[in-house]
Amino acid sequence: MMNEFSDDRPRLPRLVVFSGAGISAESGIATFRDADGLWHGHDPRDVANYDTWRDNHALVHAFYNHRRTELGKVLPNAAHAAVAAWERAFPGRVLNITQNIDDLFERAGVEHTLHLHGFLRNIRNMRTGELRDIGYTTFDPAADPQRVIKPDVVFFGEMAPNYRVLGELATDLDERDTVISIGSSGAVVNIDGLVEATGAFGILNVLDNIVGAIDENAWQERIFEPATRAVAHIDTIVRARMDVAA
Repeated sequence: MMNEFSDDRPRLPRLVVFSGAGISAESGIATFRDADGLWHGHDPRDVANYDTWRDNHALVHAFYNHRRTELGKVLPNAAHAAVAAWERAFPGRVLNITQNIDDLFERAGVEHTLHLHGFLRNIRNMRTGELRDIGYTTFDPAADPQRVIKPDVVFFGEMAPNYRVLGELATDLDERDTVISIGSSGAVVNIDGLVEATGAFGILNVLDNIVGAIDENAWQERIFEPATRAVAHIDTIVRARMDVAA
């Protein structure tokens, strides 16, 4: 679900929060690409490939069942809570977009989050399109002999329909607005391009830029420390910019 920007006139400054695995890593959720991360011991072609997921049906569900049960053991952190606070403070002017499939934003009180890559708690019937939220429980693949039930996660080789929103934002934002990138390596989504294309004020928060996919020069503010430590500084900037009328 996404939060549609309101049509305030005169238009007030708006905020886009974009996040990646780094924001949830501080809550104890492993990232994909770390040495001991989610792919450790698993070939992505076996557990996250749209062309082969039915062939690896039991393995796919075992992998996401484990992730789902582990998700139920962790809690949102201060960075997730900050987004909820911004949403309350500036209703209709905050759009929260995440590459993460966890529910930590929802549990922190964020009411509207656009999940680009799906939602771990959901399973989808690929024949009927029906979505079912199974929380932090497991799904028994033996109960699906026709292999039509798939985790509601965007696999490699599968369309990600919510990406269209990024294109819409590229024509909708301007220099009055603020874009924050928290914990994203930039390897999957080129969020730099959104800042450059719109002239929005960019705040980059990553622990480091080891991947090298981020153009640090595209961002006005660059904060290289954990999100839970950076969030107080980010909050000060955000509130100053959002409180300025157009």
